[in-house]
Amino acid sequence: MKRVPAHPHMQNGSHVADERQALERHLGTLQAILRELEDLNEQKEAVYARYRHLYRPFAQPWRKGKWWLWFFALGTGTFFVIPLIMSLFSSLLPDVADPSSTMAYALTILFLPPIVAIVGATVIKHQYNRRLLPGKNARIRHTNQATRARVEQEAAPEVAALDQRIQEISDSYSDFGYVGFFPDRYLNSADVRRCWNFVRDHRAFSVQQAINLLEEELHRSRMENFQAAQLAEQERARRTAQVGNLMNAFGQIQLHQDLRDIRDRL
Repeated sequence: MKRVPAHPHMQNGSHVADERQALERHLGTLQAILRELEDLNEQKEAVYARYRHLYRPFAQPWRKGKWWLWFFALGTGTFFVIPLIMSLFSSLLPDVADPSSTMAYALTILFLPPIVAIVGATVIKHQYNRRLLPGKNARIRHTNQATRARVEQEAAPEVAALDQRIQEISDSYSDFGYVGFFPDRYLNSADVRRCWNFVRDHRAFSVQQAINLLEEELHRSRMENFQAAQLAEQERARRTAQVGNLMNAFGQIQLHQDLRDIRDRL
């Protein structure tokens, strides 16, 4: 019995279906690689987070709150010190019964404390921020550097194991041919998964179509809820930066290793 060849449209449809399924598998594998990279990076951050309490926070500049505190302290102190000084040197002052001396005493009590408070608080705040604060933070920075060296040494075994696994995942990323396959701007597990959903649901048949649909959804989210969209955008940027930093770091390590191998062979 003679076999009837398939209709050209049927052949084209089968070819498109095969391409879509292949793209779906590629995106699924890429999403798994990125998700594991992100999990490993979070584990690495968690290791260092256990030592975070050992670091001293930097001192902050004095602002209005400190100025007002010194203002009230100096003003109140001056208000109570003036009568004490005048009583000690009362013999040198004119007779209190003199109306002019009484007026001078009242004006001194009324105006001198706020003047001393304003000038004193301003000078103290300026001196602290310009002279004392830099030296204080320099000492804190030196202490934190020593702490960081100790933390790096103590956390080295855990971090080395995580770095080894990250290196293996990064090698898989290159071995599977994903370099340049997906735009770097969207290279995080959440965005790749959404693109994978578009392809799985037959809404997209290429990476470009999936990215276009992703951009439409992101734009719609920004229009519907700007604040939530801003938070989501920050999280997307954080995840993308994590993956990019890991790829770049281990890419540089591999490049240096290749250069050393070439130099050794020469």
